[in-house]
Amino acid sequence: MGTVPLVLRVRVPVRVKLGNLKLPKWKPVVRCRVNVDSLSADNVVRVRDNSCSFKFRL
Repeated sequence: MGTVPLVLRVRVPVRVKLGNLKLPKWKPVVRCRVNVDSLSADNVVRVRDNSCSFKFRL
């Protein structure tokens, strides 16, 4: 039985707050590659391998 590769790319707005100081919102890009054993409704999905990368633009 093989693995199923999944590639996720997410852009979510983030705002950092330090005490009373609020920084402006920015959207980092997060990309993850995940290999799972199967996507069957009957079985438990197990992650075999994963790797993520982050890109920040100001």
